[in-house]
Amino acid sequence: MVLFHLMLYISEEDAEMAKKMERKFATLPSQAGVLFISIAPEPEEKGRAAFFTVRIGITRALDAKTGKSLIRKVLASELKAGVKIYVAVYRGISCACRDDGSSSARPLAS
Repeated sequence: MVLFHLMLYISEEDAEMAKKMERKFATLPSQAGVLFISIAPEPEEKGRAAFFTVRIGITRALDAKTGKSLIRKVLASELKAGVKIYVAVYRGISCACRDDGSSSARPLAS
């Protein structure tokens, strides 16, 4: 009995497109409120991306609707070209996870 395992992968073209889209956000001024951006192509057969997942972190001063509008504005040319984009917007505080050296890591309480 022979079993074939379908392995999904991303083409170099789609991987480069994700990096290009991330770089667009990197050029925004700090006043835009972007804390982080992550763009990942989601694979389907033959290496083409079925869609791109965009995860954006924005400051608490902005709401999720504003985060989605920012994505639409920055990625307007990709959307116009028919690229499918799924979005997750997170709100947070800049540098909230930075280690201030005041304590050591501890296990989570059970």
